[in-house]
Amino acid sequence: MVVAEDDPIAMRIVAAELEAAGYQAVTCSDGIAALEYVAFGERLDALVTDVHMPGSVDGLFLANEVRSLRPRLPVVYLSGRAVGDRAQVPRP
Repeated sequence: MVVAEDDPIAMRIVAAELEAAGYQAVTCSDGIAALEYVAFGERLDALVTDVHMPGSVDGLFLANEVRSLRPRLPVVYLSGRAVGDRAQVPRP
């Protein structure tokens, strides 16, 4: 699993939970690093990404780019934003 999360605490929590469930978690602190890993990484089970990350590669852009490289790779979206502050998450 690739975990893309700009909050270091949230990233550690998500990675620890995935590893406790038996997955190997590769952590990336921004969308660019995650995109590079997916482009050149080996076998992946899924991408877990924060929807809102600073910079030019947020979680939604990352997921779209990843799906162009690996169309069947599942994507799990995370967000720490309040319920009233929703992003438009694309449907597969």
